Amino acid sequence: MALRDLHFRSAALGALQEAREAHLVHLFADTNLCAIQAKGVTIGQKTSS
Repeated sequence: MALRDLHFRSAALGALQEAREAHLVHLFADTNLCAIQAKGVTIGQKTSS
């Protein structure tokens, strides 16, 4: 099955986008809390991992 043979309903794509956005918002909120706790003002690769 080739990649071009895949078909998705628009509602499914919308649900995936909503889930992805919610995950990223949660990730950045947690990263921000870590930076605040460490008394930092910026976040970097080490902060978010």
